[in-house]
Amino acid sequence: MATARDPAAAPSLAALAASAGGRLIPLRLDVADPASIEALAQELKKHVDHIDVCINNAGVALERFEQRLADLNTQVSRRAAGGALQWR
Repeated sequence: MATARDPAAAPSLAALAASAGGRLIPLRLDVADPASIEALAQELKKHVDHIDVCINNAGVALERFEQRLADLNTQVSRRAAGGALQWR
């Protein structure tokens, strides 16, 4: 499974998994939105009974990676708070 704010915008992940003989289920998740996290938890229960590994790679890629303090705060909060919300 892979998550994204807009999983329909990333069909190459499913194609890559299929080319390697696997299967990928794309699911919607915005780690900055508690309702999105809860919806993902309910959706996951339809597919699996437990999770062995969870990799949180949420963040914000800014144009040419030039960052202002406010942009950096957004990126850090999504990585830290989003991860914490997933495990509440």
